[in-house]
Amino acid sequence: MPTARSSRIVPVLAALLGLMTAGLSGCSLLGDDGDNGDQPAATATAPPDVLAGLREALDRRSQAVRDHDAHGFLAGLAPGDRALRRQQRTYFDNLGQLPLGTFDYEVDPSAIVREGDDYEAVVELRTELSGFDERPVLSQDRMRFTSAGSAGQYVVAAASDPAWATDHDVRPQPWDLGPILVRTVPGVLGIFDQGSISSADRLLGDVRQGITDVSAVVPFDWSRSVVVYALSDPSYLASIPDLPGGDPRTLDGVAFPVTAEPGKSAL
Repeated sequence: MPTARSSRIVPVLAALLGLMTAGLSGCSLLGDDGDNGDQPAATATAPPDVLAGLREALDRRSQAVRDHDAHGFLAGLAPGDRALRRQQRTYFDNLGQLPLGTFDYEVDPSAIVREGDDYEAVVELRTELSGFDERPVLSQDRMRFTSAGSAGQYVVAAASDPAWATDHDVRPQPWDLGPILVRTVPGVLGIFDQGSISSADRLLGDVRQGITDVSAVVPFDWSRSVVVYALSDPSYLASIPDLPGGDPRTLDGVAFPVTAEPGKSAL
């Protein structure tokens, strides 16, 4: 792409050769919440009915995403929390624009904490961007569940825990943080926002040409597929570890690797 920086967008280029994805960073599942004395200790194993109820809630949630079922997705949220519903509706709309080949959850029985009548659980999410990922990417967060009123049934009361994510080095992706707009051309998946979407056609064309230029000189086969984050807000770019120069405003773009699983080397 041209080296001149646009005053309207700060592009974030995740131009990886091979696995092109945007999974969350995180730590391995914990059997407890660490040594924080202010937090209740996790149960050694979750009661079978609770574990079954949480898994059922997550299965309904993931199925609704795969089916593009907004009503079913929102029905899995705790009633009365308008802020949660607004945030989760945005999240659902964001996911609906992505080429998701895999989207499913799992919860570890040893990472469940009872909080009054609610339960907090460290949850694994596997996502795969069809045509861009070589394998599903595992990410982690902590969610809170509350009783749905019927025995053994639960709904989501909090879809993430920012404090837990910060403590465990989890880095949310653009579609977790706010509204995105997705545009594609063959071999390029572009993630934009309202402030950058006007530059989408030009940027995607530049990246497409870049794929052709790189392929002409790279002496081995590669996927020739690229995921690009081009966001008007530089905060996501600033969150990338070891950012060259440390100031996202001085960069035209940066490429960064994404591991398929926290703590593992596979990309």
